[in-house]
Amino acid sequence: MSNAKNHLITAIVLVILISPLVLTGSLTGYGRVAASVSFTQTVGCPDKVVTSVSPATGNASTPQALDIVVSNAAYFFSNNGEVFFLATDIFAVDSADASNVIEATTFSRELMPGCCVDGFNPLKYRATFNFGSANACKTFKFFVTTMCLGTSVTGQSEPGGSFTLDCPFAALSARARIDTRPPTNDDTFDVRETFILAPASNGIDPLTEDVTLQLGSFSITIPSGSFAKARNGRWDFAGEIGDLSFLDVQIRPLSGGGFDLRAKGAGANLDGTVNPLPVKLAIGNDYGSTTITAVIR
Repeated sequence: MSNAKNHLITAIVLVILISPLVLTGSLTGYGRVAASVSFTQTVGCPDKVVTSVSPATGNASTPQALDIVVSNAAYFFSNNGEVFFLATDIFAVDSADASNVIEATTFSRELMPGCCVDGFNPLKYRATFNFGSANACKTFKFFVTTMCLGTSVTGQSEPGGSFTLDCPFAALSARARIDTRPPTNDDTFDVRETFILAPASNGIDPLTEDVTLQLGSFSITIPSGSFAKARNGRWDFAGEIGDLSFLDVQIRPLSGGGFDLRAKGAGANLDGTVNPLPVKLAIGNDYGSTTITAVIR
């Protein structure tokens, strides 16, 4: 829809008169709106709620494009096919520090599949945020600035969903032995990694988080729920996964802080692996990478 069309719709919204009523309510949230307002509007004004945010994680150092769905943020008149957008702005708020607010740098609006029923409908924002590396490891909630049909008074949505920024390890070291042999998909590896989480990390839990190990171009992800936890606090996984005929992974906390990971696999395709070898480990939103000289035979 063109900008001219959007401006025309906004102008129409502000002058439509349908069943006037007075709505008094509390519009709260992060210093954006006065604590309480009373105004006259022309159509009932249901709560607008952020119902989903996708994806759920991302890198703080690069722009992040998010799909954010907001309930009751569009109004459809079936008699003439017009749609009025009632959400006008979007921003993210640090869950742990309400003064840390990140505005969307760009956004577009998109009607949901199956739209529209007569009356209020959900609206999807496609928004881009530049969080910056200072916000690594943090979790944000999302709000939209909204209006009620027939008024110029703004409020804001209730938050829902969240977005957690990736959390680089404070340190990571690794060593690896790789045995390549014919035929294809019959290679083995033995990897040992030691890592320390960032101070701002909320910790790791392989029981509920994906674990991804990468050696050069080879990568394997162990889905959340696949590990078991031993009495000594160690997390264990053993079995077939992906193209591997066998994978054994142990992650254990170290007494002096940090963690140790040992991974042995068979049935991999590691043909063409050479030094220097990039190695990456990710557990949930915590991750680290390094480059090593592996033993390759």
